[in-house]
Amino acid sequence: VRPLPSRAAYPATYPWSAAFDQALDPSARVVTVLHEDDISSQGNRYEAEIVASLVAGLRHSVSATLDNWGTTPAVHLAPTPGEFWSRCVGIVTPHRAQRALVVRALTDVWPAEADLIADAVDTVERFQGGERHTIIVTFGVADVDVIGGEEAFLMQLERTNVAVSRAMAKCIVVMPNALAAHIPEDKRALETAFALKDYVEEFCNQRVDALLQSTTGNRAGQVRYRS
Repeated sequence: VRPLPSRAAYPATYPWSAAFDQALDPSARVVTVLHEDDISSQGNRYEAEIVASLVAGLRHSVSATLDNWGTTPAVHLAPTPGEFWSRCVGIVTPHRAQRALVVRALTDVWPAEADLIADAVDTVERFQGGERHTIIVTFGVADVDVIGGEEAFLMQLERTNVAVSRAMAKCIVVMPNALAAHIPEDKRALETAFALKDYVEEFCNQRVDALLQSTTGNRAGQVRYRS
């Protein structure tokens, strides 16, 4: 219902990139946002803030309804807070530690909507059965030792399928480069990791290099999407 916002409309201290326009473009329905991080374990504050920035862009622009969904023509209006968090966006993550960081990052931006935010962010298992117009999947884990120890959990086919399939119109996967590049050693994990790696490496077949700017410094990143 409105154009994507300028930099000034995003949270001032959170990571931002001009490439967020591409990530949030309605025509890019399948998206990956990669960033540089090699130290975070089960909770990644920087990635949580990236998620909050992406949500801010959505909040500024999306309609409360989808075209071609249901039996009556869509009437496009800006969502109320309740509609936005219960219908327009959901955030899915493997770890409760990352969930807590995402909830905190979002609540810092919208403190009066804390209860609504808490219901819109959850782990993969607890989000089953829920759907949103846009789903953001945040993995958070970047430490290679932690990734190696949790590869069967992080890259499980069923978990990936549940997370991505909650999206009705758009899915954005956010993860560190270290996780995207990881090749599992566990045979079972290797057999099931193809779904996540194919999503990132093959299905998102267009790439835009991104400079993620924040008050803590700039980092390299990349937006990948399906053309």
